[in-house]
Amino acid sequence: MAQFPLPVVVGIGHERDVTILDYVACRRVKTPTAAAELLICCGVEALAHIDELRDTIVNTAREYITEAKRQIQYLSGTIPLIAGNIVERNSARLQHIMQIVPLTAQNRIAQGNERLNFLIKSMSQASAQAIVREKMRLTALYDKVQILSPQNTLRRGYSLTTLNGHAVTDASQLAPGDNITTHFASGKVVSTVKGN
Repeated sequence: MAQFPLPVVVGIGHERDVTILDYVACRRVKTPTAAAELLICCGVEALAHIDELRDTIVNTAREYITEAKRQIQYLSGTIPLIAGNIVERNSARLQHIMQIVPLTAQNRIAQGNERLNFLIKSMSQASAQAIVREKMRLTALYDKVQILSPQNTLRRGYSLTTLNGHAVTDASQLAPGDNITTHFASGKVVSTVKGN
């Protein structure tokens, strides 16, 4: 994942825990929802950038056209003979610019839209895969907790002995006359220590 060519966003949903994915990801957020919001925000910014590029191209084309028209008027008024040639050349150039600008703008916008769609699809797939992996990990942890739970241990035939509410792990913790409680999978027994 650290060498993946596209930026990877991780939003596992455990803000207090830091996972290996958080260290190798391009960006870490708190939850999968936050990851989706970040991706949507990136998409909106990309669309805004495309709109700015389109406006820049249109404004530049208008400036070229305005400037070309101004030059044509100036030349046709000052040097009538040469102005005819210049008007012809600039008209051809103007026509060429007017044909190229819309195509260029459309190509840039189309490329930007393709890239944006690819990023949205990739990030959506990455988010879905991360959620599936986390669900599997949580299921495995839940199963492990169930296997290691004290109640399951008691069901396997073990018992838990306590003295004054604290677990007894060594016979040296007990003295004659102590009242101890032995817990089983079902029920408990209170006993008095006679000797050790």
